[in-house]
Amino acid sequence: MHPDQAPSVSLARRLSLRHAAMFYAGLGWPVVPVASPDAAVVRPGKQPLVRDWPSAASTSPGQIQDWWRRWPDANVGIVTATQNS
Repeated sequence: MHPDQAPSVSLARRLSLRHAAMFYAGLGWPVVPVASPDAAVVRPGKQPLVRDWPSAASTSPGQIQDWWRRWPDANVGIVTATQNS
């Protein structure tokens, strides 16, 4: 893959959510677990499952493995920008 080329979204769709999180983290994109669409939360499918999610977002394989062991059906949230202080 050319370094400036975006990763294939179809590849991520073929992966489990945990593997997709690892895939995106491997690209350097910090991820957080997000409530699944059928979760009993205020914003199903969109609500981060960790506090202070912009700061908690991680590319660490260990952290990602821990999150998806705790929430195996979590969607993958990708933090694309941080807020300036």
